[in-house]
Amino acid sequence: MKDGESAMRRLRIRGKKQSEETAKPTEKKTEFALFSGLEENMNKIREEFGGSPDCIIRTFEPGCSPGIQVALVYIESLVNRDTIHEWVMKSLMIDSVHLEQLEDERTALEWLKKNALTIGKIEWLDSWAQVYESILTGNAVLFGEGWSRCIAVHTAGGASKPVSEPTSQTVIRGPKDSFTESIDINIGLIRRRIKTPNLWMTKLLIGSLTKTEVAVMYIQGIANENIVKKVLTKLKAIEIDAILESGYIEEFIQHKTFTPFPTLYSTERPDVIAGNLLEGRVAILVDNTPYVLTVPATFPLFFQSVEDYYQRFDISLLLRLIRYAAFLVSLLTPSVYIALTTFHQEMVPTNLLINIAAQREGVPFPVVVEVLLMELVFEVIREAGVRAPKALSTAVTIVGAIVLGETAIRSGMVTPATVIVVATTAIANFVNPSFNMAIAARLLRFALILLAAVFGLFGIVLALIVLIPGIKLSGDTTRSQIQDILKKSSLPYQLSINGIAVFKNGRLIRWLSGSTARGVAFIRDQISTTSVYVQCGKRSEGATVDLIKSITQISAQVKQNKPVFRIRVDGEAAVEEMNCPMNLEDPANLEILEKKVSRTIAEEINAAVRTAQKVKSDFLGLGEMLHHENPAAWKQYEKKWPQLFSTAQIEVHVHTFIRRTGLRTNSYIELERSVNGGG
Repeated sequence: MKDGESAMRRLRIRGKKQSEETAKPTEKKTEFALFSGLEENMNKIREEFGGSPDCIIRTFEPGCSPGIQVALVYIESLVNRDTIHEWVMKSLMIDSVHLEQLEDERTALEWLKKNALTIGKIEWLDSWAQVYESILTGNAVLFGEGWSRCIAVHTAGGASKPVSEPTSQTVIRGPKDSFTESIDINIGLIRRRIKTPNLWMTKLLIGSLTKTEVAVMYIQGIANENIVKKVLTKLKAIEIDAILESGYIEEFIQHKTFTPFPTLYSTERPDVIAGNLLEGRVAILVDNTPYVLTVPATFPLFFQSVEDYYQRFDISLLLRLIRYAAFLVSLLTPSVYIALTTFHQEMVPTNLLINIAAQREGVPFPVVVEVLLMELVFEVIREAGVRAPKALSTAVTIVGAIVLGETAIRSGMVTPATVIVVATTAIANFVNPSFNMAIAARLLRFALILLAAVFGLFGIVLALIVLIPGIKLSGDTTRSQIQDILKKSSLPYQLSINGIAVFKNGRLIRWLSGSTARGVAFIRDQISTTSVYVQCGKRSEGATVDLIKSITQISAQVKQNKPVFRIRVDGEAAVEEMNCPMNLEDPANLEILEKKVSRTIAEEINAAVRTAQKVKSDFLGLGEMLHHENPAAWKQYEKKWPQLFSTAQIEVHVHTFIRRTGLRTNSYIELERSVNGGG
């Protein structure tokens, strides 16, 4: 051991001499580099943490080399104490290996990593930023006298909430576990259900102060790569001081257009997330919250319960239809009641109308005031039940509703019919398995009540039209089937857009239709399938080409302090109908047709660009792309973006590849011309 001790002492002396020679130049180069002296490093940590008592600094001598000072630094509440004591301190303080061959710092650090520290995850740290981040994430950091680097040992632990039953999404049949506030535990709950190496994960740190861990999980080969890239791009573009819950992330990555409906799905159930991942969705996990987000979120997803997959087909179908019906009841019942009793009494059965009229004798308020008053009372009771202590919440909701309802009827302030309508609406709202969708129905219900009070049923219809503008269902309704509960059809429904409304400052300034609207859809990468017609010479001669796949890529650059955009569209097509004098078996003719299709698509895109620049409204989303790719430039251009956008340089490149001609014979026009020419 004497030889080992002398070797470590030589290392310490050599380290001191080197630190004395290079200390000043190193400190001048950067203030983020570690000091070579152990006491200097410990003073720096005490200063940065303000002498906090939970920041533990344990100085000791390794058992293998007495006389050498090392220090272990960790936050007491963030580490696993058993790991610190058994696998770090005990390993370092037991004399088990001779150190005769340790001649420099690198050798000493490598020996400690390979032979002394019996922890699975160890990494090197060489800057103060890495040290602070490692300590605050629950690691223990080992410093040594004369070391220019330190070692981070994975010891994260501390107090954490155990896995328990879900509180907001309960089921009768199915797993009873739920996510916790620990992101590592949540990742483990998902991996226990999906045991495949294709379950990929990317971790990010978001928040300049909180350094919150955010994990993006998806199944490679099932998830859409474009969606994964968009999610990661939006997450990396977030600039904020703190992320305390997944709702912060939702605000940043959801679509900027206003809608009362949720655009991201959140749940506390691991089996729901596992099912969504298997369907090709992307999961976003945030540390310190039990709610996990998934994208993309479609409207029917909010009416699905995980229990649907654990029950028989007929039972699941019935329950889901009940949820849809309950959503319509919670959304429309109060407004329809107001419209019928105020404007359309002829639609109410005579006996029922007489009964309602008799109830209204002596009631001082009109129907709309009655309904609004009772709706507000029920909303207050609902919030009181949620916020009140658990022991009192049941009493508050049940007793409060019964007492207030009975008292209101006896006092003559409201009619029994109004209480029945409002109570039915409130109960139907609880049927929805998604809390966010239920809140959307509550918001829209008040708007529908006001419209029904002014315009009757016409106001309700007007509101429903506004909710779904310019969208219709197209497809073979006899062959299309419902995905999920019923078998998946090979010919699903498709959404066709009749036109696009362009708003600016809340006002409709332009309605786009036809090829210009399709040009906008091409730019926003929203084309699933479409048909393109190109002329081949005479007016009566042309070809119809089905675009079966298209991908749009947009890049944003700044050249000479001006934004420059490059729009590239790559498409695959098939010839649907041919009325041109062209032999498509000739590759040269096929290339000509491809160029014609590409030119037609490029003209539609350019028309959409010219329209957007003319009205100075960036409904194409190019500003958002510039924000993601160059946040610094966007901050400079944001305030004057409408003017800059109107003169921005936008390049359009389209390439179409015709994969199949779809023809068994050549064009009859080509055949006729060849015969006449030959005769």
